[in-house]
Amino acid sequence: MKIQGVGAGTVWNALAAINVTYGGNIMVKGELSSAYLPRVRRNDVQFALRAVSSFESGARTAASGRHMPSVCWHAHRDLFREIFKTNPNAVIRTGLRPGVVYAGLDDFESRFPRTYYTNVGSEWSPAYFGSLCVGICD
Repeated sequence: MKIQGVGAGTVWNALAAINVTYGGNIMVKGELSSAYLPRVRRNDVQFALRAVSSFESGARTAASGRHMPSVCWHAHRDLFREIFKTNPNAVIRTGLRPGVVYAGLDDFESRFPRTYYTNVGSEWSPAYFGSLCVGICD
């Protein structure tokens, strides 16, 4: 994902806040620091989320049920909300579906709930993104 309008510190603070709920199981894949210039600029960060353990809260399974280090729909939602608390006008571009861009808090809150029903399975065996959580999610 790519976030415009916040710095790396905001993302780290948001990650720390949601990790209270997810038992420290959510991490950033790769580096998220100003020292890593190709991906981080002052108010423009790009990163991916990963679960530390694919068997703990905040992780999600594949449509087949296989455990993997991907992060669930709820953890993404919680992170985005934390980021928008700091800057309600931030712009978040996700990799869930091509072209999904949330331009501010209001846009996010109105459109994000529909992504729960994004099919990440197959045409013959559909599986909804929001239903593949490991652990307890609300």
